[in-house]
Amino acid sequence: MKLKTLTAAILLASITLVSSTAVLSQPNRRSNSYAPGFWQPKAQVNPKLPITVMLLNQSQLPVKYNLTPNPERILAPSSATQFTIRAIDGIADIASINIYADNELLYDYNANNNVVMVRIRQSDSKFRADKAVYIDEEGRVYSF
Repeated sequence: MKLKTLTAAILLASITLVSSTAVLSQPNRRSNSYAPGFWQPKAQVNPKLPITVMLLNQSQLPVKYNLTPNPERILAPSSATQFTIRAIDGIADIASINIYADNELLYDYNANNNVVMVRIRQSDSKFRADKAVYIDEEGRVYSF
């Protein structure tokens, strides 16, 4: 009997550790709750209006990018491109823009009149590199 109980406990513990769990993240709406970190939005836009995204490649590297699920494109060094994201009505409409190159990249943001300008620079190894621009259902712009 003890062997069956021990086996059941080990099996239950193993399943609990191996199975995936959903992580639910909610925006923090409390005042005075700012804590510096990569999880803070870099800019804010109005998600109820179309959003123009401008990419400016100042990295001296060819940069690959795509607005998910569109096909990948290449942005040459010292060039720029822009595209429009339709209004974001819910979680299904969030925008994810992948930007990457052979070397690590950093993004600088400027948002004005629902235009998000992303200046792409090459990173040295001292700074955290970015891989994507993400615009959530509330118009917050993040770097991941």
